[in-house]
Amino acid sequence: MKRFKFRSVVALANMRLSVKTAAVILASSTLISALLGLFRDRLLNTYYLGTYPTGVDAYTAAFTIPDFMFFILTSGALAVSFIPVFNQRLASGNKKSAWELSSSLLNLMGSLPLSPAFLL
Repeated sequence: MKRFKFRSVVALANMRLSVKTAAVILASSTLISALLGLFRDRLLNTYYLGTYPTGVDAYTAAFTIPDFMFFILTSGALAVSFIPVFNQRLASGNKKSAWELSSSLLNLMGSLPLSPAFLL
């Protein structure tokens, strides 16, 4: 069995991406996420709408606000502000600063509550 080489994956992730390529990756991942969400909702409605409609309605209501906030952050402000700054730091040869920026942003996004239930 061939061993998984972590260094080659990191080297592949560290190669330079143009803004156009990064935007295409972000847009395609958002599209795939939307399609998978549509598939998820279709499965929920198929299996539970007839037997437990209140549960499906509660799920839909609870999921709407966090999903909307995620969509706004990923496709709007985050993409417009993060990709050019990250790419500029990589292009100037300051890889450490670029990856520290991305790590800090991911930690911040992971620590913020996206659910309104957290505020109650």
